[in-house]
Amino acid sequence: MHKKLQEDIDSEWGQFLINTPIHEQKKFLSEREIKITILRLKEQYTFRYIGQIFNVTRDRISVIYKRATIKTRRYLKYRDIPVTINAPIESLNLSSRAYHILKAANINTVESLLSHMPKTMTLRNCGRHSYNEFREILIQHGFMQK
Repeated sequence: MHKKLQEDIDSEWGQFLINTPIHEQKKFLSEREIKITILRLKEQYTFRYIGQIFNVTRDRISVIYKRATIKTRRYLKYRDIPVTINAPIESLNLSSRAYHILKAANINTVESLLSHMPKTMTLRNCGRHSYNEFREILIQHGFMQK
């Protein structure tokens, strides 16, 4: 076994992914990311073999896996922080795209996001999908009405 794979398996986030039910992982990872991390960490398949399963390159699998590890680390870091009006946006477990849109606009707290909601669609790279994600998460946490 590769040293790097063993380090991933032994890491806090690796153990979390191995031992956490899939319904919990769906809170912060896509279906594809879940499948790839399971094949990599539990089955210990190579990126090349996983790429053959998904009919994409080894490099693409590596990028998806890396993104999943970043999302998992962020989730672990902020999962115990209660989502309050002053909470950082990281505690909302947004998708990478939505998170980067807010960071680029210097929106760092839930309060700041709420104050910018009416004009969120004007933020750079923010489209209907990201706007709907912001709205759904704020409704889910009780900061907005449906």
